[in-house]
Amino acid sequence: MTQPNKSGLRGCLTSRALRIVLFLLAILLLGGTAVKCLRDYQKQKAEGKDPHFVAADIELKQDTDFWK
Repeated sequence: MTQPNKSGLRGCLTSRALRIVLFLLAILLLGGTAVKCLRDYQKQKAEGKDPHFVAADIELKQDTDFWK
């Protein structure tokens, strides 16, 4: 009786684990900025404004060519 190929399964699990780690890292790096954006959006909505993103409103330190 032959045994199933475990190396294929191991490679699949390793690939999945790597993706999970990368996604968690991205969430940790971007999480604070995302929360700031959400709070700014909710504040603008509560004030009856049509919300739009301005990087300076959330004190975004990175250079944002697109959202100046």
